[in-house]
Amino acid sequence: MSRGSIFACLDPRGAEWQLGALPPPAGRLMLIGWREEPPPVDGGVPPPVAATFSRALTSIGRITYLSSTVPAPAGGGWPPLKRGPAPVDLLSTSDPQELAQAFEDAAHPWWMQGQVLLVSAPGAAPPAVERRQLLSLLEDEWTSTARALSPLGVIGVMRPGVDGDLAGLLTFTADAEQASLAALERETLLASFDWSVVTEEAFAERYRG
Repeated sequence: MSRGSIFACLDPRGAEWQLGALPPPAGRLMLIGWREEPPPVDGGVPPPVAATFSRALTSIGRITYLSSTVPAPAGGGWPPLKRGPAPVDLLSTSDPQELAQAFEDAAHPWWMQGQVLLVSAPGAAPPAVERRQLLSLLEDEWTSTARALSPLGVIGVMRPGVDGDLAGLLTFTADAEQASLAALERETLLASFDWSVVTEEAFAERYRG
């Protein structure tokens, strides 16, 4: 029996998703939504969906995000596979269990559009991104400011949409978009959710329930 569904929409144009002006000036954006059965009591990303996203994202690259789970490293810098430079709360990982915490971090709440995930190439070092650059991706102009991260090896950016009940994934190349779609489909089906790519109109209908 299906546990619900995860669905995507390519090239959305609506302002209702609270993902800034669409389409983006560079790259391609997809909406990602979900329905869980039975419906969860709380908003945001249900743990099974967060686990599915985490496995999909870490299968295509290293993920860097805002985190309150680790202290600042002495002297700053990037300890191997872990945190970013002072002032703290940047964490970089290829571990899906570690990444799943990003969807429930109260200091950077997904449900209040307070989180952002950077996708960089697998096996690459953590990107030399500063905390302020990640914070700029929480603003309405995020699809424009995200372009500056491409030379740092970032191939995609994921952030929450309205009320944290959907996600926007911006990719900078066709290969990154296709890899993301393939990973999402694979991990969605492995998690016993239904998967589909739908029109924006159909996405809106499913999102509103």
